[in-house]
Amino acid sequence: MLILDNLIPQWMVSKVASELPLIPVSYTNSPYGQYHISRFFGQLLIKEEQWVAPIAPHWFVDYLHMLVCNETLVDYNIDHLDRCLLNCQTPNQHAQMHTDACLPDDAPYGVSNRLSGIYQVDGDGDTVFYRDDTSEWHRVPFKAGRMIIFDSLIWHQGEPPKDAPIRWSLGYIWKTNKSLSEVDPLKLIKRI
Repeated sequence: MLILDNLIPQWMVSKVASELPLIPVSYTNSPYGQYHISRFFGQLLIKEEQWVAPIAPHWFVDYLHMLVCNETLVDYNIDHLDRCLLNCQTPNQHAQMHTDACLPDDAPYGVSNRLSGIYQVDGDGDTVFYRDDTSEWHRVPFKAGRMIIFDSLIWHQGEPPKDAPIRWSLGYIWKTNKSLSEVDPLKLIKRI
């Protein structure tokens, strides 16, 4: 797991925190579409490299994608952005523990060739990571401007805000052109 603070300047962190919440969201977010278990607000922004949100593209979404792919993860040879999602949780809206490594039919990928990124926009609420047996493995406190990058096979969830009215985050899923077992200079492959 890679936790990056100070990836972007503070003025940009503040600007993004004031602009991204202007993107319209709907009450349709659920990791596996199981609304009876988990449901919160959000907006799918990019799917399979294409902007799909019903508004004009926001500059920061692509900027962060390019920064991560061309600097932070340059050695991973990212060749595809599966998706980028704007997540919006209010108090008591619990996200379901999930991985980001599923095919459209919810079957898991056969190899670890996806990396997930969570950019914390504004609010509070930890990001919690779990072992396969669902016991807590690691907890990352919320900090506006923080980027967390990890193997998409790792179970995780965002906790709802406790003090802020809303927890805003961007969730990215990148596909690498080789398995993480072949190329993993930052040691991001799942080892728990």
